Amino acid sequence: MRHMARIAVVLALVAALAGCATDRIHREGLRAIEQGDYEAGLAKLEQAAKEDPGNLEYRLDYRARKEAIVQQMIGAGDRARAGGRPDIAETEYHRALVLEPGNDRAQKGGARRAGRGSGLCVRDRARLED
Repeated sequence: MRHMARIAVVLALVAALAGCATDRIHREGLRAIEQGDYEAGLAKLEQAAKEDPGNLEYRLDYRARKEAIVQQMIGAGDRARAGGRPDIAETEYHRALVLEPGNDRAQKGGARRAGRGSGLCVRDRARLED
């Protein structure tokens, strides 16, 4: 019986440490996003959400921040295109598509550029046209 109690204590400690590690990953993700390192921050938030799928806060943080960042990138692409900076626009649309491949606005923004001889490689043009 005493042996079972020790095992239970060890398991509880392991679970607590795992939770602390996941919380640290979540905080690192939020910090990276605040510092403008969006892709790395979202990767950390996604990792935390996957490591603790029962944690609603982690899942919501990941989804909400991903959506906001994708919209921010698309907006930056739109502004760059309107301002005559097509290379910057293409970069922003591409970043958005990496995070959310099926995003219609990012695909259309990139496709507008592709239609004007953007210099996109054949693979990128095919992906945007799909």
